[in-house]
Amino acid sequence: MRDFGTPIGGELQARVVALARAVFEAAGTAREVKASEFAMEEQPDRVVAREVDLRQGAERLRIAATLPDARPPFEWVLEITSDVGSADYFKHYLVREHGDVVLAQRKVLTPLDETEAQVVLRDLHAAQGWI
Repeated sequence: MRDFGTPIGGELQARVVALARAVFEAAGTAREVKASEFAMEEQPDRVVAREVDLRQGAERLRIAATLPDARPPFEWVLEITSDVGSADYFKHYLVREHGDVVLAQRKVLTPLDETEAQVVLRDLHAAQGWI
C-alpha cells in the first residue's frame, strides 16, 4: 500500500459523492440488504441498506446506501466497493454522514488524497458506462 498525501478538500469530495449517488440512482433497481448480512443480530430481517451491483466482464462495482433509520449504528451513508481495473489493494470506500470519503481497509480509515480520489472517480465513471 502506498503512502497517502494530503486529504482532498470539500469540492473533490463532493464530486466523488455526487457521482456515486448518480451511478446508484441510474443503476435502477437496488437490492434490499438485511441486517443479518452485516452480522447484526437484533432484528436480522430489518432492511438497513439498498445495494446496486454493476458488472462488466470480470470487473465489478458495488454501491450500498444505508437507510436513514440505520444510522447509527452505521456511520456511513454510501459504501463503494470496486474491482474495476487493477490494484494491489482492496478498493473499499465509505462516504460518511458529514460528507468525507475514506478508504476503509481492515478497520483503518484513510482520508482520500488526490491520487485515490482520481482512482475512485475513474472507477465510478467506468461503471456509469455499463448502465
